[in-house]
This record gives sequence, C-alpha cells and structure tokens, in this order.
Amino acid sequence: MSRCASHGLLPLVFIAVLFLPLHAFAFHLSASYKKAAARKVLRRMSASVDSVPPCADRDDTNEEEEEDPRGTSAVVGMWDQLDWSGCLSYWESLISPEVKHLPEWVRGDAEYGLTDLQKLEQAGVISGEFASRDLRYTSKKTYAVRCGYRGASYHGYQLQKTPQGYEACLTVEGDIKRALGGGVATYAAGRTDKGVNAVGQVFCFTTSNIELDEQTILERMRSSEPVQSCRLAIFDCKRVPKAFNSRSSATWRRYLYLVPLEGSTAFLDVDFINACLGELVGRELPYHGFSYKENRDVGNGLLDLCFMYRARAFVVPDSHEGGDGRCKMLCIELVANRFLRRMVRLLVSTTLREAIKGVDQDRDTKVLKNICLSKDRLLAAPAVPGQGLCFAGVGYDAQALSFYKFQPKAKREALEKLFASQDQEA
Repeated sequence: MSRCASHGLLPLVFIAVLFLPLHAFAFHLSASYKKAAARKVLRRMSASVDSVPPCADRDDTNEEEEEDPRGTSAVVGMWDQLDWSGCLSYWESLISPEVKHLPEWVRGDAEYGLTDLQKLEQAGVISGEFASRDLRYTSKKTYAVRCGYRGASYHGYQLQKTPQGYEACLTVEGDIKRALGGGVATYAAGRTDKGVNAVGQVFCFTTSNIELDEQTILERMRSSEPVQSCRLAIFDCKRVPKAFNSRSSATWRRYLYLVPLEGSTAFLDVDFINACLGELVGRELPYHGFSYKENRDVGNGLLDLCFMYRARAFVVPDSHEGGDGRCKMLCIELVANRFLRRMVRLLVSTTLREAIKGVDQDRDTKVLKNICLSKDRLLAAPAVPGQGLCFAGVGYDAQALSFYKFQPKAKREALEKLFASQDQEA
C-alpha cells in the first residue's frame, strides 16, 4: 500500500516542481512592475512639484476648457474682464459668525431652500427607529450636519491624497474630518469644485459612540481651527435615520450663481434670460452638451439625464452700487435632481452669451434646450468662473425615511394612513 501511495504522490510532486518556479517568477514580475510604477509616479511628482500648484487636476480655471474651433475666445475674454471679486466677497460675507440670518433669497422658499434637518430628525422619531431596542439601530447613530464654506480657501470639496497617503492640499472634506476630531467617514450631498462656495451643504456620518449628541458635535466642530478661521461654518446638526445618506437620499440640489452687472453684462435682459431657462423646467433632458471630462465619456447613457425643477434669474434685492461698495448683481437659481460636473457654470455662461447678443441680433430662447438635444459640447460657451457659484440647498423625502427595514408592521401601516391623510389635506 505504501508503494501505491508513493506512486500516487508522484504526479503531485511533478506538478509542484513545475509550477512553483513559474509562480515565483510571476510574483517577481508583479513586484518589479509595482516598483517601476511607483518610481514613475515619484519622477513625475519631482519633475512637476516646482511648476504645478497642488491639486492642479481640480483647478477649475478656464484654461482647462477644450479648444473650440467655433471661436469662443472672445467669450472667455469677456468673463476675464468682469470683476468677480464683489460676488466672491458677498458669498464669503455670509460665512461669518456675525451673520445670524441669511437673506431670504439665499434661504429659498418652502419648496426649494435650505435643508430643514429637524424634519429628518422627526422622521426617525415618528417611525419608532430612535426608540427601537434592536441592536441594529442602537449600536450606532447617524448624524446630518448643514455647513457652509468659502470656496476660495479650498481646492474643492473632495479629500485628495498623494500616492504616499498624505493629504495633498486643503479641502473641505479634510477640514470637516479635522473638525470632527478623527478619521470618521463622511458623505456629502454635493462634491463642489475649487472656488465654489456653499451655504447649504449637508454631510452625514455614523458613529458607534452612542453617548455623542448634537450639542457635543456642534461645540466640537465650532471650536475647531477651520471654523475659528472663518473658512468653514457649521449651522446645524441633527440625528437622522440609519438609512439616510446625504448624497444618495437627495431628491434635488440647488445652486445659486451671481453675475456682476457691469461692462458687457450691465444691461442684461432678465426677461430673455428667464425665457431661455424656462425651456429647461419640467423636463428630463440629456445634458451631455453641458458636461465636462469624465461626464463627457459616458454622455450617451442614462448618466447624463437630469430633471430641472426650477431655473430662473433675478436681480439680487440687497445689491446696489455705492454705499458699502457692493456691486449690482444678477442671480441665476437652478434646482435639479442632479448636476453634472461644471453643468451649472456652462448653463450660466451659454445663457449670458445669448443674452449679450442684443435685441437686434438673432437671439434664440431655445438655445439651451437645443444644445441638450444635440449633445454637442462645442455649442456651449466656456464656463464662467467658480467664484460666483454657491451650493445653496438639498432636498430629502422625510416620509420615505420614516420607514425602515425592520419596522413593525402595525407601525408601518399607521404611518401609511397618517401620510395619506396629510396628502389629502394638502
């Protein structure tokens, strides 16, 4: 039997002798490739460290725009000639401890405005989730925070790291993590680009520290260096249902863009601008023609479809010339279920280009809708600067968040009746 067993092992020994060197060789090739790739990255970093600013890939200046053979250099020059400092200083003035109440047009209305975190908290209360004794809902808590920030202080929202794992430059997400005092994972409603401001950004995080409460979070964040330096502001904090996610739970997002009314834009036809924007409202359209970079590569599928709930323009009520030196400004408000990267700025620039033409020229109120349907990016104007843009609100369905996975059947049925009666009254 021992001889038979030894004969049975011979093929296995032969296979091992044959393949072990091959495996070692493959491992050696893999390691060599990784080392070569790392050396390549380091060479690129060392070659460019003196000439490229940190996070240049997120720099949203007009130089990154693709060359347009149809001639838009005059439009780019027009944006450069405008003084955007007044728009930037206006947004920055709102991110200050001295500001207790935002202007009404910034706050928005009951339909589209700043997020009311109390409604999200109430969803967890009336559903019974916060009172549940189920360990799946008592071992951790989820909190939502509404914040604002000065875009000029950051290289965008999203945290960016070097190949070695260090933070590459100052970002909003990095400051939020520092303000929370640890490496907690956070999720934001919108990842704004470099220079873009916010007064209604919402982010959430989950913690296993069940002793933590809203007041402690607010005190900790407001005493942090980013907030004390006035580049970050923390407005509100509430506990929210476990299923809540600032980004995936959002039903709409709201942006405001300020345009200085001076020079070529001093006498803009606001009625014409509203007519252009109105062609987008209430329609789901492909916005491939107003997309940028990674969004352009996938622009032929569902990923470029957006539904515009509101699109309008108005002269900012509290802007005036003289006095404190604040310039007269036009505000363009856009509310949609989602926005592609640079979509807001491209829509604004194309609308302004059409409005500047003048009454005697061939102006077209359907220009935005036609570009959407054509999916031709070259028909849109180069993007306006990020200084005038502000993230000003995000919407959530509090009723949908009132139902959770392991909710008792009786409680679910009671809530369904309650919401049905509320809808009828409305």
